[in-house]
Amino acid sequence: MMFDHDAVILLRCGIWHTKDPDSPVTRQIVRTLVNDARLASARLKDE
Repeated sequence: MMFDHDAVILLRCGIWHTKDPDSPVTRQIVRTLVNDARLASARLKDE
């Protein structure tokens, strides 16, 4: 599954800045990425 390049950079920066993968900020970024990926794959299935 491919992610938006900017989203991956944001994710990495979020983890790097917090140095804590369990922080709420990092979790929120991960949740957003996962939701975007699910929406994208659902859209692909519809086509």
